Amino acid sequence: MLTTRFTELVGCAVPIQQAGMGAASSPELAAAVSNVGGLGMLGTARWLPNLERLIDQVQALTSRPFSVNFIVAPELMENIDPGCFALAARRARLVEFFWGWPDPALVATVHAEGALVSWQVGFKEEAVAAAQAGADLVIAQGVGAGGTSGAASACWRYWTRCSMRSTCRCWPPAGSGPGGRWRQCWQPGRTGRGWGRASSPPRSPTPIRATSRR
Repeated sequence: MLTTRFTELVGCAVPIQQAGMGAASSPELAAAVSNVGGLGMLGTARWLPNLERLIDQVQALTSRPFSVNFIVAPELMENIDPGCFALAARRARLVEFFWGWPDPALVATVHAEGALVSWQVGFKEEAVAAAQAGADLVIAQGVGAGGTSGAASACWRYWTRCSMRSTCRCWPPAGSGPGGRWRQCWQPGRTGRGWGRASSPPRSPTPIRATSRR
């Protein structure tokens, strides 16, 4: 067990959060990550009509905290039932949003149901906007984690200053920086690590520097 502010916030045993990875993040994978002490994440891409059933499956496999990831690209939002966000927030410890500009209304919806909010971002301005929108965690995705977030390469340079300017937690997820710095994740003031497709074996750092919001 490795206690950090991240583990204390979400209630997991080790400071590792599974990446959403779209539909690849099944109930079985999310539950498996949670069962070994991390924060598992259910991906909802292409599965939104079955969200309640998928959450049922996660909770049948684990009693530990887990999270739910939503892709909120503008072209997709018109087909998403807003009730999905509240449903996830009532049953998961954390709800994560990605591929959309940080929206204070979405953050408020999740907070109203008692869950934490994380927002995955691709560049500095988006990270600052997420913090200002009230997100509890800001995830800075790097190009090694899929390269799906626009100007992602800038995140490595800016993640520290963004986290220090805001009151939320901020770190890059899997594959998001130069290699050979894994040890930096566990230096004082950094509280977790995001893992996804580019993280096995772990070659790149994903440090977290955090201050307390909730």
